[in-house]
Formats: sequence, structure tokens, C-alpha cells
Amino acid sequence: MVRLGRAEMRARTRELLLVSARQECVRLGINAASIDVIAENAGFSKGGFYSNFKSKEDIFLALLEEHLNAEVAALSRLISESVSVDDLLAKIDELYTNLFTDPTMCVLSVEFQLLAMRNEIVRKRYQELSTHHRATLIELLQNAMIRFHTSLRSDPAEVIDILTALAHGLVLQKSAGTVLGKKTDISGTMTQYLRMMIQSDQSYCS
Repeated sequence: MVRLGRAEMRARTRELLLVSARQECVRLGINAASIDVIAENAGFSKGGFYSNFKSKEDIFLALLEEHLNAEVAALSRLISESVSVDDLLAKIDELYTNLFTDPTMCVLSVEFQLLAMRNEIVRKRYQELSTHHRATLIELLQNAMIRFHTSLRSDPAEVIDILTALAHGLVLQKSAGTVLGKKTDISGTMTQYLRMMIQSDQSYCS
């Protein structure tokens, strides 16, 4: 059996703690989640937790950052693989349909927004994370428009902000079991809005 090096063991410990934190987030949310339970379910002591994360908020922010980075990587790949705007929109619809099958991370993001209202340290870190993610999404959208020789009917930042608000709002409604949430296709609503914002004269990659 191959022995893991120190760096590999630390990365493995961190990964297991993140998996456990995600499970606790699904079960209880941020406020009710327990560091003791997160560490125990991952197979480590409380000291093992604090060797990798400073606080409960720290591990959930790391979990959210991991999710946002994966989203950006997936969107970048879809843009490079698509041959037209229609093809890209279809791929985006499929991506978010799969993502919203598990609304955990979107709900986690909303929970952090509420927590940031009351906690200055969390607010600063969450703002840094969300600001960077927003800027990256805006850049991806602009790159997609350039690639397909088309343009938007509105400012790219405004389009991204509205898409984010749609996602968060509709996921919360669906998670809460509201009538509107049950009937609404979240991914379809987002891609329909994006399609409306894209000029339709030139939409193919040359």
C-alpha cells in the first residue's frame, strides 16, 4: 500500500472534512451545523478540524468557493465547445438543470448573505468571494459574445446580476415547496432570459 506524503494527507483530510460539512449543510444549515459533528463524521478530532479550518464559517466558505470554481470551469468548457449561441444555451440549460437537482450550494450562498449582514468578518470574506465570482462570470459572458460575433441588449454586469437573483430566488422557492417553485423550471427560466438578452443577428462561431 502506497503511503501518502504530508501534503497529500493534508489534502485528503481537507477533502473529507469538506464532504462532511456539505452533508451537515444539507441536514441542518450553517447556523445549526456543529464542528464536532463535522469532524467526527469525517473521522477526525476537533483538533484535526482546526488544523485545516479556522472556524465553521471558514469551512463553509471553502465549500462555497469550491462550488463556484467548478461552475466557472464548467461554463468555460461549454463556451469553448459550443458551435453557436443556440448550442451554448442548450448546454447551459443542461448544466444548470443538473446543478439545481441538488440546491444545497445555492441555498448555502443565500445563507451566507444573511449571515454577512450580521457578521463583519464573514461579510468581508463573502464579498471578496462573490465579487470575484461575479467579475469572472461577466468576463465569461463577454467572451462568449465575442466568440459568437453577437452582443447583448443590456449591460453584461446587469445580465449576470439578474441571472444570479433569478437562480437564488427560484431555488429558495422550490426548496421551500411553494407552488411557484414547484411549477417553475429554474434552468429554463434562466436560459430563456439570457436568450432574450442576446442579439439574434449573428450567433455562429466562424
